[in-house]
Amino acid sequence: MRDAPATGKQPMAAVDLLRKAVDILRGTVDEADYKSIVLTLLYLHVLSSEFEQWDPLSERVRNPDQDPVAVLDEMIDAVRRTRRDFAEAIPSASELIGGLERRRITELFTILEDSQGAAVYEDLLAEFARFEGRKGGEFHTPRSVARRLVEALQPQQGRVYDPCCGSGGMLVQAARFAAEHGGDQAADLACYGQEINVQSWRLGRMNIDMHGRLPVELGCADTLARDL
Repeated sequence: MRDAPATGKQPMAAVDLLRKAVDILRGTVDEADYKSIVLTLLYLHVLSSEFEQWDPLSERVRNPDQDPVAVLDEMIDAVRRTRRDFAEAIPSASELIGGLERRRITELFTILEDSQGAAVYEDLLAEFARFEGRKGGEFHTPRSVARRLVEALQPQQGRVYDPCCGSGGMLVQAARFAAEHGGDQAADLACYGQEINVQSWRLGRMNIDMHGRLPVELGCADTLARDL
């Protein structure tokens, strides 16, 4: 599981991070875009620790002499080069935050510095599902439900397939279960998911990558019309 770069601060709870992020974004972008912006920026913030030759991403974004959108596009290009199968999973920075004022972008990165990696990413998915109400069920299955399904299936080898995987929560749980209980057989488990909604598919790809390249493959297509 990936962790955010250490800051020496107490990690911010997901609900507080969501509240502060919403306060920053309110009135500037559509509510439906909140989760994509916040979760993608969190992903990039955590992943930036892999590129140690750079100055910390958050510092570069907040540098008044640099264009934050250009800085983020540079980071996104680097991710796409190192994860060639990931190219379509991350939107460009101009697509993601091109309409935001510099002040709001830097404020978002300030609060993201107090977050901690994959754990808060999962918690944020749950908080955004609650924030969006009924629509939240389209991309997020409550962790307790996913865990109960996986415990009933007890996957340790073979294949697990979720035809409407949303943000990939059940597949993450399945891969974790196999790693914890499967022993040598865990290497024989393959997890596959398919999701029709592009935004949910992107969130799922990032969710899985945040957990350290789990043996999970996600496709984006209508399962009934095109079974990948």
